Amino acid sequence: MFTKKSRGSQRRSVARAMVESLEPRTLLAAPIGSFDYAGRDVISGWAFDPDNGSGAVNVRITAGSKSFDVVANQNRPDLQGPLGSANHGFVFNTPLTLAGNQTVTISALDATTGQYVTIGQKTLPNATPAGALDVATNTTISGWAYDPEANNGTARVRIVNNGTTLTTIDANATRNDLAPFFGTANHGFSLAGNFGVVDVYAIDTPTGNATLLGTNNRVSFGSLDFADRTRVSGWVFDPDRAGQSVRVRVVIDGQTYTEATADKSRPDLQAGLGGSNYGFDIPIVLPPGPHSIEVFAIESDTTSVDQTLLGEIAGVTNPSPVGVLDVAGREGVSGWAFDPDAGANAVQIQVRVDGQIKATVTANSQRNDLGPVLGSTNHGFFVPLSGLAAGPHKIEIYALDNPSNTPVKIAQQFIDNTLPIGAFDIVTPTQIAGWAFDPDVNSGPVSVIYELNGTRYTPVVANQLRNDLTFTPTRLHGFSSATPTHLFGQNTVRVIAVDTFTEEEVVLGQKTFTNRAPIGSVDVVTANRVAGWAYDWDNNGQPIEILLRLDGQIVDRRTANTSRPDLQSGLGSSNHGFDISISGLGSGEHFFEVFGVDPATGLTQLIGSRRINV
Repeated sequence: MFTKKSRGSQRRSVARAMVESLEPRTLLAAPIGSFDYAGRDVISGWAFDPDNGSGAVNVRITAGSKSFDVVANQNRPDLQGPLGSANHGFVFNTPLTLAGNQTVTISALDATTGQYVTIGQKTLPNATPAGALDVATNTTISGWAYDPEANNGTARVRIVNNGTTLTTIDANATRNDLAPFFGTANHGFSLAGNFGVVDVYAIDTPTGNATLLGTNNRVSFGSLDFADRTRVSGWVFDPDRAGQSVRVRVVIDGQTYTEATADKSRPDLQAGLGGSNYGFDIPIVLPPGPHSIEVFAIESDTTSVDQTLLGEIAGVTNPSPVGVLDVAGREGVSGWAFDPDAGANAVQIQVRVDGQIKATVTANSQRNDLGPVLGSTNHGFFVPLSGLAAGPHKIEIYALDNPSNTPVKIAQQFIDNTLPIGAFDIVTPTQIAGWAFDPDVNSGPVSVIYELNGTRYTPVVANQLRNDLTFTPTRLHGFSSATPTHLFGQNTVRVIAVDTFTEEEVVLGQKTFTNRAPIGSVDVVTANRVAGWAYDWDNNGQPIEILLRLDGQIVDRRTANTSRPDLQSGLGSSNHGFDISISGLGSGEHFFEVFGVDPATGLTQLIGSRRINV
């Protein structure tokens, strides 16, 4: 057990530890702080000067030959506790002109000495080039680009025309409107020619990565009008490819399902688009359950844009088949199956025994009792079974979904299965024991689950020898293992056997145990002696061990067996005292803690603590 000092005491202790004598005044400490983040968006952290208390601190941000001054006076609630005040944060917007891949140093101004003290360094990430494509016509391309890592900020610009790189040029033309932002104006570019679909990229220094500055491509537009379990339909038009059909991509639950050409006649589009062959109507097959459907227009290979979302419809559902297994036995199985998508039409079912398909039939027998509920009656089935081996079996009924033909389990039963038996015999603070047996597996072991105070633990296997189990084929069905965790107080244990075949759980029993924590007293604490007593009610009057912790460190472990006649009347025995000699204790404040050790579990219990000043 540890004891917290008050925050005020913590700050005073830190200050005392940092005091240095200077003439003619006392200097408490240099500024402290943290460099939390260095990004292309902001540089942030905090700074605190113990000499200045809650006052703001001047912070200098240095990167290469450039430096910037900010004041650390922003609210940081996380600093209130350790520092006693919160207004010591700083957030600085990273200049666009500041090159990346270089070391940034944060320094705080010492209010006493007037010197800057380094509080942290980080590497500034690489800057992505900035810029814009201002003009893109059939004959002219112009804009600007700036890369802080490039020489003089001059970025390289790649011109791509109709999907093919036309040229790469320097953005070094005069653009006086940029000078207030970058300090220089030579970051423009302009190119004349015969252009189609144009993409303009800035090439990053030093990575060579291309950043799209702009394009004159007009992306496709359209609509996903309809989607259900069997089809999707809508239309798409690309203004840059007027009169041409566009390919579309159907994505179901995040995965590409199919692609098709949108060339179906849509007369309703003629007036607005000047043509009508822009529709799509695509067959799909959805498995049972809810689904999300997206349709994208696939853009031309001559542009930087890969695809454009036309629409998304979530919650498109293919209802699963339903049914009931009314009877399951060695002679056969019977019940009914129905698929809402098939309506009155009968569905096929699979009968599986122990995971193997035994029969596939159509569930089309008359079941008049289903008419009021389903609206039709031809959904029953009876399937005879033969040749099943002795012992338990798992019977499963699967219906084949319409239209996906996916097998969907609609019912399950077990036949001829016998649940485990057993007993929960013993529970102590350290041991749980009993036995469990599953008649269906004869000599095979059973899994047993311990549940302690409602918490389940990893199952154990009941495979230990129990000579008293004379009625089982073998006697290897016992379990005896450590209590999963050690606790003081009253605790409840439940033991559960798991059926080998069905995994059904059978409660073998529930018991409680009580583990009383050690008690005692720390009667004397001085600079050279610690004395007291310790006792455990569960240890039959025998002495127990104690631990002495001094200032957070264990310094002594011994048995509390010194005679204490004053304990005889209360405890029934007297040999439970301890008297520990202490030597070499330095001056200042010290904290003593004495723990009793539980003999059964090894758990420790604090029986007393004392703080002294030497």
